[in-house]
Amino acid sequence: MAQMYKVGDLYTAPDGSKGIVFFVYPDNSGGLVVALNDASAGCPWGNQTDVPELPNQDVYYAQQLLSDTAGYAKTQAIRSVNPLNTQCAACLVDIEHGWFLPSPAQLRILYAQLPFISASLIEAGGTDLANDRYWSSGEYSATNAWRLDMGNLSDYAGSLSNSSKSFYSRVREIRRFNNQSEDVSYLWNNGSTTPSVTVAPSETNAYSVTVTFFDGCVGSAEKHIEVTPFVEQDEQVVICLSDLPFAYRDTVFGLETPSVSTYSIRQTVPDGCDTITHLFLSVKSNNQVSIQPLTSDTVCSGDPATLLVSEETDGISRVTIGDIVCTDGTIVKPAFWPISGKTAMGVVFYVDSTGQHGWMAHPQVQNNYSNWGGQGIDIESLTNYQTSREAIMDLNGYSNTQSIRNAGDAETFPAVWTVDFANGWYVPSAGQLRLLTSQVVVINNTLQIIGGDMFSESRGWTYLSSTESSATLSWHVESNGYVGSYNKDASNGHSQVRSVHDF
Repeated sequence: MAQMYKVGDLYTAPDGSKGIVFFVYPDNSGGLVVALNDASAGCPWGNQTDVPELPNQDVYYAQQLLSDTAGYAKTQAIRSVNPLNTQCAACLVDIEHGWFLPSPAQLRILYAQLPFISASLIEAGGTDLANDRYWSSGEYSATNAWRLDMGNLSDYAGSLSNSSKSFYSRVREIRRFNNQSEDVSYLWNNGSTTPSVTVAPSETNAYSVTVTFFDGCVGSAEKHIEVTPFVEQDEQVVICLSDLPFAYRDTVFGLETPSVSTYSIRQTVPDGCDTITHLFLSVKSNNQVSIQPLTSDTVCSGDPATLLVSEETDGISRVTIGDIVCTDGTIVKPAFWPISGKTAMGVVFYVDSTGQHGWMAHPQVQNNYSNWGGQGIDIESLTNYQTSREAIMDLNGYSNTQSIRNAGDAETFPAVWTVDFANGWYVPSAGQLRLLTSQVVVINNTLQIIGGDMFSESRGWTYLSSTESSATLSWHVESNGYVGSYNKDASNGHSQVRSVHDF
Protein backbone atom coordinates (compact mmCIF):
# COMPACT_ATOMS: atom_id res chain seq x y z
CA MET A 1 0.00 0.00 0.00
CA ALA A 2 1.33 3.43 -0.92
CA GLN A 3 2.27 5.85 1.85
CA MET A 4 0.73 9.28 1.22
CA TYR A 5 3.05 11.57 3.15
CA LYS A 6 2.15 14.96 4.57
CA VAL A 7 4.20 17.79 6.06
CA GLY A 8 5.71 16.73 9.41
CA ASP A 9 5.76 13.00 8.63
CA LEU A 10 8.89 10.93 9.17
CA TYR A 11 10.27 9.58 5.89
CA THR A 12 12.66 6.63 5.60
CA ALA A 13 14.64 6.51 2.34
CA PRO A 14 15.45 3.22 0.56
CA ASP A 15 18.99 3.37 2.01
CA GLY A 16 17.63 3.68 5.55
CA SER A 17 18.38 7.39 6.05
CA LYS A 18 15.57 9.41 7.59
CA GLY A 19 14.11 12.88 7.31
CA ILE A 20 11.00 14.96 7.86
CA VAL A 21 8.65 15.91 5.02
CA PHE A 22 8.52 19.70 4.68
CA PHE A 23 6.78 20.11 1.35
CA VAL A 24 4.32 18.08 -0.73
CA TYR A 25 4.04 18.73 -4.47
CA PRO A 26 0.75 20.18 -5.73
CA ASP A 27 -0.15 16.94 -7.52
CA ASN A 28 0.54 14.95 -4.32
CA SER A 29 3.00 12.74 -6.21
CA GLY A 30 5.81 13.38 -3.72
CA GLY A 31 7.73 16.25 -2.21
CA LEU A 32 10.79 17.31 -0.24
CA VAL A 33 12.38 15.92 2.92
CA VAL A 34 14.87 17.59 5.27
CA ALA A 35 17.56 15.58 7.06
CA LEU A 36 17.24 15.06 10.82
CA ASN A 37 20.58 16.73 11.55
CA ASP A 38 23.01 19.26 10.09
CA ALA A 39 25.68 17.89 7.78
CA SER A 40 27.96 20.61 9.11
CA ALA A 41 27.82 23.15 11.93
CA GLY A 42 29.97 25.49 9.85
CA CYS A 43 31.89 25.30 6.59
CA PRO A 44 32.69 27.45 3.54
CA TRP A 45 30.45 27.28 0.46
CA GLY A 46 33.38 26.33 -1.76
CA ASN A 47 36.17 27.70 -3.90
CA GLN A 48 35.96 31.36 -4.86
CA THR A 49 35.70 30.54 -8.52
CA ASP A 50 32.79 30.97 -10.90
CA VAL A 51 31.07 27.59 -11.28
CA PRO A 52 30.56 27.35 -15.06
CA GLU A 53 27.25 25.46 -14.91
CA LEU A 54 25.61 27.79 -12.36
CA PRO A 55 23.88 31.06 -13.28
CA ASN A 56 25.04 34.08 -11.29
CA GLN A 57 21.89 35.10 -9.48
CA ASP A 58 22.11 38.69 -8.32
CA VAL A 59 19.47 40.75 -6.54
CA TYR A 60 18.19 42.25 -9.78
CA TYR A 61 16.76 38.90 -10.81
CA ALA A 62 14.50 38.28 -7.84
CA GLN A 63 12.04 35.97 -9.59
CA GLN A 64 14.85 33.85 -11.00
CA LEU A 65 16.25 33.48 -7.49
CA LEU A 66 12.94 32.80 -5.75
CA SER A 67 11.88 30.21 -8.34
CA ASP A 68 15.23 28.37 -8.33
CA THR A 69 14.45 24.71 -7.58
CA ALA A 70 17.43 22.93 -9.13
CA GLY A 71 19.12 22.05 -5.84
CA TYR A 72 20.25 18.60 -6.93
CA ALA A 73 21.77 19.75 -10.24
CA LYS A 74 23.45 22.72 -8.56
CA THR A 75 24.94 20.45 -5.90
CA GLN A 76 26.45 18.30 -8.63
CA ALA A 77 27.87 21.35 -10.39
CA ILE A 78 29.48 22.71 -7.21
CA ARG A 79 31.05 19.34 -6.40
CA SER A 80 32.55 19.15 -9.89
CA VAL A 81 34.79 22.17 -9.24
CA ASN A 82 35.63 21.40 -5.59
CA PRO A 83 37.77 18.49 -4.37
CA LEU A 84 35.43 16.10 -2.58
CA ASN A 85 37.82 15.80 0.37
CA THR A 86 37.36 19.51 1.17
CA GLN A 87 34.87 21.03 3.59
CA CYS A 88 32.76 22.71 0.90
CA ALA A 89 29.02 22.74 1.61
CA ALA A 90 28.00 20.67 -1.42
CA CYS A 91 30.78 18.15 -0.74
CA LEU A 92 29.33 17.21 2.65
CA VAL A 93 25.92 15.99 1.47
CA ASP A 94 25.17 12.36 0.63
CA ILE A 95 24.33 12.96 -3.03
CA GLU A 96 24.91 9.31 -3.87
CA HIS A 97 21.75 8.49 -1.92
CA GLY A 98 19.72 11.42 -3.21
CA TRP A 99 20.53 14.12 -0.64
CA PHE A 100 21.55 17.56 -1.87
CA LEU A 101 22.12 21.18 -0.88
CA PRO A 102 18.80 23.05 -1.11
CA SER A 103 18.33 25.71 -3.77
CA PRO A 104 17.44 29.27 -2.63
CA ALA A 105 13.71 28.70 -3.12
CA GLN A 106 13.79 25.30 -1.39
CA LEU A 107 15.65 26.84 1.56
CA ARG A 108 12.98 29.58 1.84
CA ILE A 109 10.24 26.97 1.90
CA LEU A 110 12.11 24.99 4.57
CA TYR A 111 12.39 28.04 6.83
CA ALA A 112 8.70 28.90 6.41
CA GLN A 113 7.69 25.37 7.42
CA LEU A 114 9.54 25.44 10.76
CA PRO A 115 6.28 25.83 12.76
CA PHE A 116 5.14 22.48 11.33
CA ILE A 117 8.36 20.44 11.36
CA SER A 118 10.45 21.58 14.35
CA ALA A 119 8.69 19.28 16.82
CA SER A 120 8.80 16.40 14.32
CA LEU A 121 12.56 16.74 13.90
CA ILE A 122 13.08 16.47 17.64
CA GLU A 123 10.57 13.64 18.11
CA ALA A 124 12.41 11.65 15.42
CA GLY A 125 15.67 11.96 17.36
CA GLY A 126 17.06 14.79 15.27
CA THR A 127 17.75 18.46 15.94
CA ASP A 128 15.82 21.56 15.00
CA LEU A 129 17.24 23.99 12.47
CA ALA A 130 19.62 26.25 14.38
CA ASN A 131 19.25 29.97 14.91
CA ASP A 132 22.03 30.42 12.42
CA ARG A 133 22.84 30.89 8.74
CA TYR A 134 22.49 28.01 6.27
CA TRP A 135 24.03 27.67 2.81
CA SER A 136 21.93 27.22 -0.32
CA SER A 137 23.28 25.89 -3.62
CA GLY A 138 22.67 29.23 -5.33
CA GLU A 139 25.66 31.21 -6.62
CA TYR A 140 25.72 35.01 -6.57
CA SER A 141 29.07 35.56 -8.26
CA ALA A 142 32.55 34.06 -8.50
CA THR A 143 33.19 35.12 -4.90
CA ASN A 144 29.74 35.06 -3.24
CA ALA A 145 26.88 32.60 -2.72
CA TRP A 146 23.39 32.73 -1.22
CA ARG A 147 22.59 31.73 2.36
CA LEU A 148 19.60 32.20 4.67
CA ASP A 149 19.59 33.44 8.25
CA MET A 150 17.23 31.21 10.25
CA GLY A 151 17.83 33.07 13.48
CA ASN A 152 17.98 36.73 14.36
CA LEU A 153 21.64 37.35 13.62
CA SER A 154 21.48 40.18 11.10
CA ASP A 155 19.31 42.59 9.15
CA TYR A 156 18.51 39.66 6.85
CA ALA A 157 16.72 37.44 9.38
CA GLY A 158 14.48 35.09 7.43
CA SER A 159 15.69 36.17 4.01
CA LEU A 160 18.40 35.28 1.56
CA SER A 161 21.63 37.27 1.54
CA ASN A 162 24.76 36.88 -0.55
CA SER A 163 27.98 36.32 1.36
CA SER A 164 31.58 35.41 0.63
CA LYS A 165 32.01 31.75 -0.27
CA SER A 166 34.81 31.60 2.31
CA PHE A 167 32.46 32.45 5.20
CA TYR A 168 31.32 29.63 7.45
CA SER A 169 27.64 28.63 7.53
CA ARG A 170 25.66 25.52 8.41
CA VAL A 171 24.54 22.81 6.01
CA ARG A 172 21.26 20.89 6.21
CA GLU A 173 20.69 18.53 3.27
CA ILE A 174 17.35 17.71 1.69
CA ARG A 175 16.07 15.10 -0.75
CA ARG A 176 13.01 14.32 -2.84
CA PHE A 177 10.51 11.53 -2.21
CA ASN A 178 7.61 10.07 -4.14
CA ASN A 179 4.24 8.81 -3.02
CA GLN A 180 4.50 5.73 -5.23
CA SER A 181 1.81 7.10 -7.52
CA GLU A 182 2.53 4.19 -9.84
CA ASP A 183 0.30 2.18 -7.50
CA VAL A 184 -2.62 3.91 -9.20
CA SER A 185 -3.11 2.56 -12.72
CA TYR A 186 -5.25 3.81 -15.61
CA LEU A 187 -6.71 1.96 -18.56
CA TRP A 188 -8.67 3.80 -21.23
CA ASN A 189 -10.77 1.96 -23.77
CA ASN A 190 -8.33 3.08 -26.47
CA GLY A 191 -5.50 1.27 -24.66
CA SER A 192 -3.84 4.34 -23.09
CA THR A 193 -2.52 3.91 -19.55
CA THR A 194 -1.77 7.53 -18.66
CA PRO A 195 -3.83 9.90 -16.45
CA SER A 196 -4.82 11.97 -19.49
CA VAL A 197 -5.45 11.33 -23.15
CA THR A 198 -6.04 13.58 -26.12
CA VAL A 199 -8.35 12.27 -28.81
CA ALA A 200 -9.51 13.67 -32.16
CA PRO A 201 -12.68 11.79 -33.10
CA SER A 202 -14.08 12.04 -36.61
CA GLU A 203 -17.45 10.70 -35.46
CA THR A 204 -19.40 10.57 -32.20
CA ASN A 205 -17.61 8.24 -29.82
CA ALA A 206 -17.57 7.09 -26.21
CA TYR A 207 -14.42 7.18 -24.08
CA SER A 208 -14.12 5.31 -20.82
CA VAL A 209 -11.43 4.82 -18.20
CA THR A 210 -10.90 2.24 -15.48
CA VAL A 211 -8.81 3.31 -12.49
CA THR A 212 -7.29 0.77 -10.12
CA PHE A 213 -6.07 2.16 -6.79
CA PHE A 214 -3.25 0.83 -4.62
CA ASP A 215 -5.78 -0.76 -2.25
CA GLY A 216 -7.38 -2.76 -5.06
CA CYS A 217 -10.48 -0.56 -5.37
CA VAL A 218 -11.61 0.06 -8.94
CA GLY A 219 -13.52 2.99 -10.38
CA SER A 220 -14.67 3.72 -13.91
CA ALA A 221 -16.39 6.38 -15.98
CA GLU A 222 -17.54 6.96 -19.51
CA LYS A 223 -18.12 10.08 -21.57
CA HIS A 224 -19.59 10.52 -25.05
CA ILE A 225 -17.99 13.10 -27.29
CA GLU A 226 -20.50 14.33 -29.84
CA VAL A 227 -18.92 15.19 -33.17
CA THR A 228 -20.42 17.66 -35.61
CA PRO A 229 -19.29 17.00 -39.18
CA PHE A 230 -17.04 19.66 -40.58
CA VAL A 231 -18.46 21.36 -43.68
CA GLU A 232 -15.96 22.58 -46.27
CA GLN A 233 -17.08 25.63 -48.20
CA ASP A 234 -15.48 27.86 -50.79
CA GLU A 235 -15.75 30.86 -48.54
CA GLN A 236 -13.25 32.97 -46.71
CA VAL A 237 -12.46 31.63 -43.22
CA VAL A 238 -11.79 34.21 -40.53
CA ILE A 239 -9.44 33.02 -37.74
CA CYS A 240 -9.71 34.96 -34.48
CA LEU A 241 -6.81 34.60 -32.04
CA SER A 242 -8.98 35.10 -29.00
CA ASP A 243 -8.75 33.39 -25.65
CA LEU A 244 -4.98 33.09 -25.95
CA PRO A 245 -3.87 29.79 -24.41
CA PHE A 246 -1.75 29.44 -21.36
CA ALA A 247 -0.55 26.59 -19.18
CA TYR A 248 -0.48 26.85 -15.38
CA ARG A 249 2.99 26.16 -14.03
CA ASP A 250 4.23 25.78 -10.51
CA THR A 251 7.30 28.00 -10.95
CA VAL A 252 8.71 27.28 -7.51
CA PHE A 253 9.03 23.55 -8.08
CA GLY A 254 9.10 23.39 -11.89
CA LEU A 255 6.14 21.02 -12.09
CA GLU A 256 3.77 21.10 -15.01
CA THR A 257 0.24 20.53 -13.78
CA PRO A 258 -1.37 17.60 -15.68
CA SER A 259 -2.72 19.74 -18.46
CA VAL A 260 -6.13 20.21 -19.97
CA SER A 261 -5.20 23.70 -21.13
CA THR A 262 -5.04 22.83 -24.82
CA TYR A 263 -4.49 25.45 -27.46
CA SER A 264 -7.66 26.95 -28.95
CA ILE A 265 -8.04 28.80 -32.26
CA ARG A 266 -11.55 30.04 -32.91
CA GLN A 267 -12.75 29.68 -36.50
CA THR A 268 -15.81 31.55 -37.71
CA VAL A 269 -17.68 29.50 -40.34
CA PRO A 270 -21.37 29.42 -41.31
CA ASP A 271 -22.24 26.29 -39.34
CA GLY A 272 -20.31 27.15 -36.17
CA CYS A 273 -18.07 24.39 -34.78
CA ASP A 274 -15.39 26.65 -33.47
CA THR A 275 -14.27 25.45 -30.05
CA ILE A 276 -11.96 22.86 -28.53
CA THR A 277 -13.49 21.05 -25.58
CA HIS A 278 -11.61 20.63 -22.29
CA LEU A 279 -12.84 17.73 -20.19
CA PHE A 280 -11.99 17.05 -16.55
CA LEU A 281 -12.34 13.46 -15.38
CA SER A 282 -12.84 13.13 -11.62
CA VAL A 283 -11.98 9.80 -9.97
CA LYS A 284 -13.17 9.19 -6.41
CA SER A 285 -11.50 6.72 -4.09
CA ASN A 286 -14.91 5.35 -3.10
CA ASN A 287 -15.21 3.90 -6.63
CA GLN A 288 -17.56 6.67 -7.82
CA VAL A 289 -16.11 8.12 -11.00
CA SER A 290 -17.53 10.93 -13.09
CA ILE A 291 -16.55 13.03 -16.06
CA GLN A 292 -17.36 16.72 -15.82
CA PRO A 293 -17.03 18.83 -18.98
CA LEU A 294 -15.67 22.29 -18.30
CA THR A 295 -17.14 23.71 -21.50
CA SER A 296 -19.08 21.79 -24.14
CA ASP A 297 -18.92 18.07 -24.81
CA THR A 298 -19.45 18.66 -28.53
CA VAL A 299 -16.53 19.20 -30.89
CA CYS A 300 -16.00 19.60 -34.62
CA SER A 301 -14.85 16.63 -36.61
CA GLY A 302 -11.12 16.14 -36.13
CA ASP A 303 -10.82 18.74 -33.36
CA PRO A 304 -8.94 17.59 -30.24
CA ALA A 305 -10.57 16.99 -26.86
CA THR A 306 -8.40 16.39 -23.81
CA LEU A 307 -9.62 14.19 -20.97
CA LEU A 308 -7.81 14.22 -17.63
CA VAL A 309 -8.00 11.84 -14.70
CA SER A 310 -7.69 13.66 -11.38
CA GLU A 311 -7.42 11.44 -8.31
CA GLU A 312 -9.37 12.50 -5.27
CA THR A 313 -9.09 11.68 -1.58
CA ASP A 314 -12.35 10.44 -0.07
CA GLY A 315 -14.23 11.95 -2.97
CA ILE A 316 -12.79 15.48 -2.57
CA SER A 317 -10.22 17.02 -4.90
CA ARG A 318 -6.99 18.11 -3.26
CA VAL A 319 -6.51 21.87 -2.97
CA THR A 320 -3.06 23.25 -3.78
CA ILE A 321 -1.14 26.48 -3.34
CA GLY A 322 -2.10 29.02 -6.00
CA ASP A 323 -5.67 27.75 -6.38
CA ILE A 324 -8.46 30.32 -6.54
CA VAL A 325 -11.21 30.36 -3.91
CA CYS A 326 -14.33 31.79 -5.55
CA THR A 327 -17.17 33.80 -4.03
CA ASP A 328 -19.56 30.89 -4.49
CA GLY A 329 -17.37 28.71 -2.25
CA THR A 330 -15.86 26.60 -5.03
CA ILE A 331 -12.11 26.28 -5.61
CA VAL A 332 -10.79 26.53 -9.16
CA LYS A 333 -7.39 25.84 -10.71
CA PRO A 334 -5.81 28.95 -12.29
CA ALA A 335 -5.82 27.32 -15.74
CA PHE A 336 -9.60 26.91 -15.62
CA TRP A 337 -10.58 30.18 -13.97
CA PRO A 338 -10.83 32.30 -17.17
CA ILE A 339 -13.45 29.92 -18.60
CA SER A 340 -15.23 29.23 -15.30
CA GLY A 341 -17.23 32.45 -15.22
CA LYS A 342 -16.61 32.71 -11.48
CA THR A 343 -15.48 35.62 -9.28
CA ALA A 344 -12.23 35.25 -7.33
CA MET A 345 -12.36 35.72 -3.56
CA GLY A 346 -8.78 34.79 -2.60
CA VAL A 347 -5.63 32.86 -3.51
CA VAL A 348 -4.60 29.76 -1.53
CA PHE A 349 -1.17 30.06 0.13
CA TYR A 350 -1.37 27.25 2.70
CA VAL A 351 -3.17 23.90 2.77
CA ASP A 352 -3.34 21.80 5.92
CA SER A 353 -2.92 18.03 6.21
CA THR A 354 -6.54 17.37 5.17
CA GLY A 355 -5.80 18.74 1.71
CA GLN A 356 -9.09 20.65 1.86
CA HIS A 357 -8.62 23.55 4.27
CA GLY A 358 -6.09 26.27 4.92
CA TRP A 359 -5.55 29.98 4.36
CA MET A 360 -6.05 32.28 1.39
CA ALA A 361 -4.72 35.78 0.68
CA HIS A 362 -6.95 38.65 -0.43
CA PRO A 363 -6.45 39.58 -4.12
CA GLN A 364 -6.01 43.25 -3.20
CA VAL A 365 -3.96 45.26 -0.73
CA GLN A 366 -6.21 46.72 1.98
CA ASN A 367 -4.01 49.68 2.86
CA ASN A 368 -0.74 51.33 1.77
CA TYR A 369 1.62 53.22 4.07
CA SER A 370 -0.22 51.99 7.13
CA ASN A 371 1.13 51.79 10.66
CA TRP A 372 0.36 49.17 13.30
CA GLY A 373 -0.61 51.71 15.96
CA GLY A 374 -0.82 51.74 19.72
CA GLN A 375 2.72 52.92 20.38
CA GLY A 376 3.48 52.27 24.05
CA ILE A 377 0.50 49.95 24.57
CA ASP A 378 1.30 46.35 25.48
CA ILE A 379 -1.80 44.30 24.66
CA GLU A 380 -2.14 41.83 27.53
CA SER A 381 -3.87 39.11 25.50
CA LEU A 382 -1.04 39.01 22.94
CA THR A 383 2.23 37.12 23.36
CA ASN A 384 5.36 39.24 22.99
CA TYR A 385 7.74 37.51 20.57
CA GLN A 386 11.30 38.74 21.05
CA THR A 387 13.10 37.28 18.02
CA SER A 388 12.18 36.67 14.39
CA ARG A 389 12.60 32.92 14.92
CA GLU A 390 10.01 33.07 17.70
CA ALA A 391 7.75 35.36 15.66
CA ILE A 392 7.38 32.95 12.73
CA MET A 393 6.05 30.32 15.13
CA ASP A 394 2.97 32.51 15.65
CA LEU A 395 0.14 31.25 13.40
CA ASN A 396 -2.75 32.89 15.27
CA GLY A 397 -3.62 35.78 12.99
CA TYR A 398 -7.37 35.66 13.56
CA SER A 399 -7.22 35.71 17.37
CA ASN A 400 -4.42 38.31 17.24
CA THR A 401 -6.56 40.61 15.08
CA GLN A 402 -9.51 40.13 17.40
CA SER A 403 -7.39 40.98 20.46
CA ILE A 404 -5.99 44.12 18.85
CA ARG A 405 -9.44 45.34 17.80
CA ASN A 406 -10.74 44.71 21.31
CA ALA A 407 -7.90 46.83 22.69
CA GLY A 408 -8.73 50.00 20.76
CA ASP A 409 -10.49 51.71 17.86
CA ALA A 410 -9.43 52.50 14.30
CA GLU A 411 -7.60 55.62 15.38
CA THR A 412 -5.48 53.75 17.91
CA PHE A 413 -4.85 50.56 15.90
CA PRO A 414 -5.46 51.51 12.24
CA ALA A 415 -4.02 48.39 10.56
CA VAL A 416 -6.48 45.84 11.96
CA TRP A 417 -9.44 48.09 11.22
CA THR A 418 -8.70 48.22 7.48
CA VAL A 419 -9.66 44.54 7.03
CA ASP A 420 -13.18 43.12 6.68
CA PHE A 421 -13.08 41.29 9.99
CA ALA A 422 -16.88 40.90 10.12
CA ASN A 423 -16.66 38.65 7.05
CA GLY A 424 -13.71 36.59 8.28
CA TRP A 425 -10.75 38.58 6.93
CA TYR A 426 -7.91 39.34 9.33
CA VAL A 427 -4.31 40.57 9.54
CA PRO A 428 -2.04 37.52 9.25
CA SER A 429 0.44 36.61 11.96
CA ALA A 430 4.18 36.71 11.25
CA GLY A 431 4.22 32.94 10.71
CA GLN A 432 1.33 33.09 8.25
CA LEU A 433 3.00 35.94 6.35
CA ARG A 434 6.25 33.99 6.20
CA LEU A 435 4.41 31.02 4.68
CA LEU A 436 2.76 33.34 2.17
CA THR A 437 5.99 35.03 1.09
CA SER A 438 7.73 31.68 0.65
CA GLN A 439 5.24 31.00 -2.17
CA VAL A 440 5.26 34.51 -3.65
CA VAL A 441 6.13 33.42 -7.21
CA VAL A 442 3.25 30.93 -7.44
CA ILE A 443 0.81 33.34 -5.79
CA ASN A 444 1.84 36.19 -8.10
CA ASN A 445 1.20 33.99 -11.12
CA THR A 446 -2.37 33.49 -9.95
CA LEU A 447 -2.82 37.15 -8.98
CA GLN A 448 -1.79 38.14 -12.49
CA ILE A 449 -4.43 35.82 -13.95
CA ILE A 450 -7.25 37.22 -11.80
CA GLY A 451 -6.08 40.84 -11.97
CA GLY A 452 -5.06 41.17 -8.31
CA ASP A 453 -2.36 43.27 -6.66
CA MET A 454 0.89 41.34 -7.02
CA PHE A 455 3.47 41.04 -4.25
CA SER A 456 6.84 42.70 -4.70
CA GLU A 457 9.54 40.07 -5.17
CA SER A 458 12.43 42.21 -3.93
CA ARG A 459 13.31 43.86 -0.66
CA GLY A 460 11.59 47.16 0.15
CA TRP A 461 7.88 46.65 0.73
CA THR A 462 6.87 45.17 4.06
CA TYR A 463 3.57 43.65 5.16
CA LEU A 464 2.22 44.24 8.64
CA SER A 465 1.57 41.17 10.74
CA SER A 466 -0.68 40.94 13.79
CA THR A 467 2.23 39.63 15.88
CA GLU A 468 3.44 41.87 18.70
CA SER A 469 7.01 42.21 19.92
CA SER A 470 6.59 44.66 22.80
CA ALA A 471 4.70 47.75 23.85
CA THR A 472 6.58 49.71 21.18
CA LEU A 473 7.40 47.12 18.48
CA SER A 474 5.47 44.84 16.10
CA TRP A 475 6.61 42.37 13.46
CA HIS A 476 6.68 43.00 9.70
CA VAL A 477 7.52 40.57 6.87
CA GLU A 478 8.92 41.48 3.47
CA SER A 479 8.11 39.66 0.23
CA ASN A 480 11.68 38.36 0.10
CA GLY A 481 11.15 36.69 3.49
CA TYR A 482 12.86 39.17 5.80
CA VAL A 483 11.22 39.25 9.26
CA GLY A 484 11.84 42.40 11.28
CA SER A 485 10.36 44.42 14.14
CA TYR A 486 9.50 48.11 13.80
CA ASN A 487 7.99 50.86 15.90
CA LYS A 488 4.24 50.46 16.01
CA ASP A 489 3.64 54.04 14.89
CA ALA A 490 6.08 53.86 11.98
CA SER A 491 4.86 52.87 8.50
CA ASN A 492 8.46 52.03 7.53
CA GLY A 493 7.96 54.00 4.33
CA HIS A 494 6.47 51.11 2.34
CA SER A 495 4.15 49.18 4.66
CA GLN A 496 1.01 47.43 3.45
CA VAL A 497 -1.87 45.49 4.95
CA ARG A 498 -2.86 42.33 3.07
CA SER A 499 -5.64 40.40 4.81
CA VAL A 500 -6.06 36.63 4.82
CA HIS A 501 -9.02 34.31 5.39
CA ASP A 502 -9.55 30.70 6.46
CA PHE A 503 -11.20 28.33 4.00
